[in-house]
Amino acid sequence: MSIKAIPNGGTVATGTGVDYMRLASLRGMLRLEAVGMKSSIGPVRPKIAKEFGLKPRAPFADFINAVQAKMKELEPIIQKENQSDTV
Repeated sequence: MSIKAIPNGGTVATGTGVDYMRLASLRGMLRLEAVGMKSSIGPVRPKIAKEFGLKPRAPFADFINAVQAKMKELEPIIQKENQSDTV
C-alpha cells in the first residue's frame, strides 16, 4: 500500500507513498525558501540539485516545477498500489 488515512486523523505512507511524501515536503521547503524563510538545515536547493538535474542556483520555480513533475509521475503508481491493496 502507498498512502492510507488512519482513524485518528493521521496518514501512513508505505512503498511509493514514502517517496511522494518526501517530495511534498521538499516542495513545501522550497516554497518557504522562495519567500525568504530560512531553515535550520540550510538551503535546500544545493542539496537536491543533482537529484533533479538542475544547477544549485537555479530559480526556485524550476525546482518546484521539477518536484511537482516527479510527484505527477508517482501518482498513477500510488493509485495502482492502493487499488491492489484493497482488492
